Amino acid sequence: MRIATLNTWGLPEPFADDLKARIREIGRQLARLELDAIAFQEVWTERSQERLRRAGEVAGLAHAWHGESGLRGSGLLALSRFPIEGVRFEPYDLRGVPSLSDFYGGKGFVELRLATPAGPLTLVDTHLLARYTNDVPHEYRAQRVGQIVELASGIAGVRDPLFVAGDFNLGDTHEEYGVLLGLTGTRDSAAELDARMPTVYRGNPYRASSSKPDRRIDLLLGRSGTEAGLRIQRIERCFDDLFRHHDREIACSNHAGVVVTAELVPGAGSPPPPVDPAAVATAARLLGEGRVLARSYRRDGRIGAGIGLGAALVATAGLHSGPVTRRRLLRGALYAGGFAALAPALGFSFVSEVAAPDELEAFDELSALLARMATPVGPGIASR
Repeated sequence: MRIATLNTWGLPEPFADDLKARIREIGRQLARLELDAIAFQEVWTERSQERLRRAGEVAGLAHAWHGESGLRGSGLLALSRFPIEGVRFEPYDLRGVPSLSDFYGGKGFVELRLATPAGPLTLVDTHLLARYTNDVPHEYRAQRVGQIVELASGIAGVRDPLFVAGDFNLGDTHEEYGVLLGLTGTRDSAAELDARMPTVYRGNPYRASSSKPDRRIDLLLGRSGTEAGLRIQRIERCFDDLFRHHDREIACSNHAGVVVTAELVPGAGSPPPPVDPAAVATAARLLGEGRVLARSYRRDGRIGAGIGLGAALVATAGLHSGPVTRRRLLRGALYAGGFAALAPALGFSFVSEVAAPDELEAFDELSALLARMATPVGPGIASR
């Protein structure tokens, strides 16, 4: 079978370029790729979801699942040639901070059980928090590790052969990569075949002016089931051909896709590998770093809110009604300045009293979840 993943860069215009043309081209290429399933990310608009669903039907991918469209949606869409027997979507608790666009989305992972002729296969589609490299030096790795802990815990009970696909916003040189493989027990298809091709690269017209190096952040991870094995045979890039639009060459997305050819082998299954202690230790350390940062966000937010409220009070103190004079106009300017000072104060208050406490609680819960994952359990635990 052939399984693919693609981040479509499906933000509504003007936040993404040439959306209609690109989605149309992605749909055209689906048929010639002869896929059995594909996991999309960043399909944010209802129109794009519908166009890709219709294109999937033409390509024989008649079964579909998609998250909600719009601001609070996950951006995830999956198409399958095989019937979908079950679906479970789990939102991530950690979304970054309010200054990030990811904070306002509904990112998570969806788990789909597909009924293939060789037996059930579970396909997971996800999109982890972006790195925002120019924003902070830690690149939000603690939040991504928290999402990985949730993902790993969510799929720990899966006993079918498994593919985890998506835009992970990390490469194999990052600490999170080892955590991802070590906690999920999956194999990186590209690494296994020694075919590590960048999926975000300057040969893409939408990346031509980027100063960042080419990198591989879109992954297809596999794991055998207890009854059937998963054998990776081939991996290649897809949706990377350029095409003409309005007298210029463009690409399907600012990412390339990845497609894996694999075989399900009945009777060649194996127990899920144990959780890697080194991955647990790294995850625990990074979650701890994230908690420290969340506490600093709360402290800085309270300080900023206090300064803003103080400035507002000073600027508006002593105002009263009266005839329009030069002094009155100056006081009016101060009054306006007071309201201007309130805006950031309210923002700092939201960070310190809403966002930061939620993040602190999430880090605590994920640390506890990680500890449970690292503790061996006895027989009798239900699995799926």
